[in-house]
Amino acid sequence: LFSWIFPTKKDRAKFKTLCKMVDIKANVPKIKKNYDRVLYKLRGTKSKKKVLFLVNEIAKWKTQSLYDLFVQSDDYEPYIALTIGDFQWCLSKGERTKILQKNYEYFVSKNMNCIYAFDTKKDCAIDLSIFNPQLVFYQQPWGIDAKQKPLKVSEHALTFYIPYYVQNYGHFEMECLQELHQTVYRYYILNKEWENFYNPYFADAAGMIKGLGHPALDIYNKNNNINININASKNYVIYAPHHSINNIENYSTFLWNGRYILNFAKEHKDLNWVFKPHPTLKYHLIEDGTLSKKEIDDYFEEWEQFAICCNDSSYPELFLDSKVLITDSASFLTEYFCTQKPIIHLISNRSKVVPLPPFEKILNVFYQVRNIEELDKVFDENVIQNNDNKKDERISVLKECDLYQKDAAFNILQDINEIFEIPNE
Repeated sequence: LFSWIFPTKKDRAKFKTLCKMVDIKANVPKIKKNYDRVLYKLRGTKSKKKVLFLVNEIAKWKTQSLYDLFVQSDDYEPYIALTIGDFQWCLSKGERTKILQKNYEYFVSKNMNCIYAFDTKKDCAIDLSIFNPQLVFYQQPWGIDAKQKPLKVSEHALTFYIPYYVQNYGHFEMECLQELHQTVYRYYILNKEWENFYNPYFADAAGMIKGLGHPALDIYNKNNNINININASKNYVIYAPHHSINNIENYSTFLWNGRYILNFAKEHKDLNWVFKPHPTLKYHLIEDGTLSKKEIDDYFEEWEQFAICCNDSSYPELFLDSKVLITDSASFLTEYFCTQKPIIHLISNRSKVVPLPPFEKILNVFYQVRNIEELDKVFDENVIQNNDNKKDERISVLKECDLYQKDAAFNILQDINEIFEIPNE
């Protein structure tokens, strides 16, 4: 009672979440009816179904294998629909336009169908119904304009969600209780084990959880064999810092090791370095205020002088041709694990996120680092002397987890095809 009379910041956040969930659940019956109407119209139709993949950050484009299958099918016509996330409104209109243009050029260079779902002249999102899609895929649950959210899109299309990251910790508020999670028609996740963990949070939701694999792992499935590393020639050392300087996750360790790692890289330029920051790291560093804008800009520019700076979704090729990953980003942990290569896992002492059992055994085979002394030791042992002492244990756990012995894109397309089949009377 005392905490509700004098609520803490945490209590206020919890109350706000509860209120939000009440509002979301109130809309679920309406959304379900919308999906029923859409599905009734689509079942049995012979014409091609238009598919939109809504994208606002190319660094989080993780469904290439599914897009490719749609292209190969006679039943679907896929498009990348480029938009702007609400977190990008801190930029100027000109900067937002440049982001859209850069993203457009990226997808067109890969011979992919691409359209603007954002009006650069009016500087606003476009109602997706204008494009007459039958299926709409989302890459993340936040940053979505009201006109492009499932609540609106469900009036004319089925909606699907494949997260840009591969499930690991099991942060239920972040992964199950956002508005998008509760209002999409389908939510595709890693496997049945994760499906069982998430199911209790979706008893009344419009979306149905399906553990059919993650398309981001398909490239490792196709490349997987006993000699997965045999063609690695560059042996990149990849540094991928997370953005969560000061938020609910608090994964970030950048403030205590970012400069140290840069200096180490500059002293060892004989190694092939890749700098792969989270796309919003710079925004959050500026917001945090510990470093000045000039210090932050200078830091990023220093990496650009000698390293490959990867700011899009082309990193799987870098992963496959790498030596080690240094990261505090949860998004990459399970994915990079599938390369069979070592991970130097930078762990924040501020993070209170507890891993679920399926992920805990994976975490234990990483090189865990919590301070500069441990980081210095593991750099010398693993990066300089090439002593990968956890290799056998890591590969054993990888086989046990059976993460990439499936074709996620194929499974998802098969599920979608079954959705449109007319049920037996």
